[in-house]
Amino acid sequence: MGALVAQGRLLFARAVGVLLSRLPVEPVRIAPATVGPPTFAMNTQATPKSETPSKKQSLMPSGDLRRKLRAAGHNLRPLIQIGKEGTTAAVIKQLDHVLLDHELVKVKILAECPHDRGQVAALLAAQPDLHIAQVLGRTVLAYRKNPERAAFE
Repeated sequence: MGALVAQGRLLFARAVGVLLSRLPVEPVRIAPATVGPPTFAMNTQATPKSETPSKKQSLMPSGDLRRKLRAAGHNLRPLIQIGKEGTTAAVIKQLDHVLLDHELVKVKILAECPHDRGQVAALLAAQPDLHIAQVLGRTVLAYRKNPERAAFE
């Protein structure tokens, strides 16, 4: 058994040697040693605050209404899907019609969407009287109070 293991190791070493011999070899330049802690190359340019993506974005104010909306939205199925075209005027128009009927709507952002979830939420929140109750994964929960028959509040 020991001879088999030794033979396997020898074959492995030869295979690795053959593979390594086929790699292009470039000379390695070693920098002279410096005194002090090692330095690392880092991006020293500051990113403006507006360009920095935020994990937690300001949605509608937290409180009882938002808690109720999130609870009610848990069991909803997405009625609007945003795909490879992104958030277009047709998507906004369809969302307006659906919000008149349902008041609380789940919007699913598909993987092909050119915008990330924060951008989509910001575009939707820019609509009049539309509030974003929750952004969870690639799903946005949108709310607009129905002026005739409000289900929440």
